[in-house]
Amino acid sequence: MRLLFNNGLKLVLLQLVFVVLVIHPVLAQKTNGWLPAPFNRHQTYPIPTGGVEVTFNPISLRWPFEKRNKVEYEVRLSQDSTFQKSPVFTEAKTEWAMYNPHQKLAIGLWYWQYRKVGEKWFGLNRFKITEKALPMAYPAPEVFVAAIPRDHPRLLAHGSSELSNLQNRPRNADINAILAEAEEALKIPLPREDEGVANKLIDDEIKNKLIIKLASMFLGNRVYYNVASLCQAYALTGDERFAEKALAIGREVAPWDPDKVTRLSDFGDSRFMMALALVYDTFYDRLTPAEREVFRHSIRIRVEEFYQDWKNNIEVRVLSAHVWQHILHYFFQSALVLQGDEPEASLWLSYAYELFLTRSPILGGNDGGWVNGASYFRMNMETLLDIPMFIKKYTGFDFVNAHPWYKNQIDWMVYGMPPGSVADGYGDNNETLKKPGIEYVAFAEELAKLTRYPSAAWYADQCRKYEPIDLSRNNILRWFRLTKTPALSLPEYQSKDLPMAHLFKESGVVAMHTRPMQTEKDLMVTMRSSPYGSYGHMIADQNTFNMVYGGEKTFYRTGYKIDMNDPHRLGWNKHTKGSNGILIEGAGQPYSTEAFGMLTRFVQGERLSYVKGDASNAYRSKETNEEYGLTKFDRHLVLLQPGIVVIYDELEADRPVNWSWLIHSMKKLNLDAAQNQFTSQFEKSTGQGGLWSTLPVEWAVADTFEIPAVNVIGRLDEDGEVREYEDNQWHLKATNKVKSSKMRFLSVVQVGALGVSQPKIVSSVGDEKVTIRVGEWQVSAQLGLNGPAELRITDAQTSFSTVGSVQLAGKTYQGIIPGSTKLVELGKGKPHFQEASEELPLSVQQVLLYKKSEIKK
Repeated sequence: MRLLFNNGLKLVLLQLVFVVLVIHPVLAQKTNGWLPAPFNRHQTYPIPTGGVEVTFNPISLRWPFEKRNKVEYEVRLSQDSTFQKSPVFTEAKTEWAMYNPHQKLAIGLWYWQYRKVGEKWFGLNRFKITEKALPMAYPAPEVFVAAIPRDHPRLLAHGSSELSNLQNRPRNADINAILAEAEEALKIPLPREDEGVANKLIDDEIKNKLIIKLASMFLGNRVYYNVASLCQAYALTGDERFAEKALAIGREVAPWDPDKVTRLSDFGDSRFMMALALVYDTFYDRLTPAEREVFRHSIRIRVEEFYQDWKNNIEVRVLSAHVWQHILHYFFQSALVLQGDEPEASLWLSYAYELFLTRSPILGGNDGGWVNGASYFRMNMETLLDIPMFIKKYTGFDFVNAHPWYKNQIDWMVYGMPPGSVADGYGDNNETLKKPGIEYVAFAEELAKLTRYPSAAWYADQCRKYEPIDLSRNNILRWFRLTKTPALSLPEYQSKDLPMAHLFKESGVVAMHTRPMQTEKDLMVTMRSSPYGSYGHMIADQNTFNMVYGGEKTFYRTGYKIDMNDPHRLGWNKHTKGSNGILIEGAGQPYSTEAFGMLTRFVQGERLSYVKGDASNAYRSKETNEEYGLTKFDRHLVLLQPGIVVIYDELEADRPVNWSWLIHSMKKLNLDAAQNQFTSQFEKSTGQGGLWSTLPVEWAVADTFEIPAVNVIGRLDEDGEVREYEDNQWHLKATNKVKSSKMRFLSVVQVGALGVSQPKIVSSVGDEKVTIRVGEWQVSAQLGLNGPAELRITDAQTSFSTVGSVQLAGKTYQGIIPGSTKLVELGKGKPHFQEASEELPLSVQQVLLYKKSEIKK
């Protein structure tokens, strides 16, 4: 909870009441620092519940699934807890673990229940609708399905009139790129089913499974991308060559056995499905009735298989990455093509419609962000934009502008992957992102057109200044630009100064900058502590940080993702060992949604930004049967102008342990163990830092990975060559020499431009405290265990404390919240004071309210 004292006494008192009555009781439920996980692999409690104030009106209801061959649920919703008084919204029978009333609900308290048909109702769930709830009353799926026209095509264009308009479009770079790809597709021999059979197996069962899956996927990819380019080229030109080749591929693939080679990869299988749907839709009138049946059968059996696998499952699963990246998009379009020709198509479409609108954006909070990281976000861009455009066309409901995530996502891009810079460092394959590239510029421009949000246009324009961008060179959103937004212009923008930092609490990332609009002179510092924990393409990195200067990695996580299950990824890259974090007895965080973190305090001023991460829950998991005894891990991270980073850690365990503090570097780490200081020199910057701790530490420095990065599957680079993974990154570890159940670390790290001298880091160590001077800044921290943990930072214009009062210009600021973080700055001759106490992410508040309501029962 953040309080700004210049906002008026009334606001302050209201916020204080919220802190005292809501936040503090929630925190009091922590036992030994542990909280229940807000996101399990499958939802374990009904949402919403516990009287929580919901974000949207209406809100979608979801509940724990019971996976059987045939499960049906009943749902009821009312403002009457006995469900006797009208209105009562009901769903008599549904196979889906989700329900939406599809109309705005009255302000006030609502009650709801669910049950398996014929059994008792499960509990009584409550939630509150207020005036602040955002409108989200999208039409029922029946409205969407009924609006789909009978004629074809439906995917590349809507009917013959739109198809005719496409063929009259003047040539541009996107059209030329599509035609060039189609010309190449004309030269490629027709695919053979046996090409999807792996024929170079090795003496390793695990690797062979991957090789077999990849062979099927590669064939599916080739079929789909060739068909897509041919169908698009025909839609643009009417050239019969493209039609004949696309039909030939479709006629070859449609009779293939959908239960054999093509099903070995879900990505491959979905792309076979989508390729056939494109041919069926684009050339519907050219297929004979018998051919249409062959196509429908091949598409139908795949769509039905996905549906049976997903229903009563994906609705309440924290994530199924492949589904949300591409397959749901293909499923949605394939069902759309079959609507009116297949009896089950209405059901499939309704499910996809409800699933998307209920769960999207599945890995981003309302405040923006994407917990699978910047690299894998690219795989979700088209799904997140294209499905809403179909929904808007047929129902008028504009999901992109109704949901706050879309606008807030631009801030995540601006702060977490600035123009001309690498990304924040979280999630698989992050090491491959050197700059935002074509995908991010394409996505930002489409968001700018759809939302009229100027920052999106600014971001795309700034990216072009750092790298040559030709959007036509990549097929991402290319057809979307040509057909969905050709008449929309980019909004105008005016450059304006940005705040130092931005917090994305719900996804669990913060990004801080010294110069957020000048990448070449900017120090970016990020920290992750996420309620989602570690799952999918996330890594075990709660309360870890990364530093980037001038768009270049400096003190940054290390290693490579070669394959999901290769030894290097499992034992280093996704392990806490590869990140700037903490080990306990040499062990890192379990790879589990139960091992989660959260960012609980945030304050920023003109020259200082601060965040507190709580990873007290991140070192245990029943799911993985790991328990390392950690009971407290609070990390305080501060960025000071012009480029000083302060990291202060509070650590506790249920027994004496060895604590290891980790930092990694992209270049050689020079260690002065006697002074507990280290330095590195990068291409654009230099870095120096020091570490102080409760107990003496033993240092270890290495320039190789514990587990080598070996290309076990022959992954290729962008030039088609077998990729080699360099082992040229550096790793520094400080471990207490004597085991202790409690430990505190303080680190001060300075990063600045190469060739520019930096002030020395000068320390003064007392019995309990350490005081550091760096230029104009003074940093002091309680390292002894006899007093409460506290970090203080001051200069002539600033005074900051994590828990105590602050003094500036002869005045003391106590605040009104006990134990709050406080910051006072002199700006334009006037002091500006703010304070912040614990504020949990909404997902954590929800699970705690549920647990509290269960205890009362």
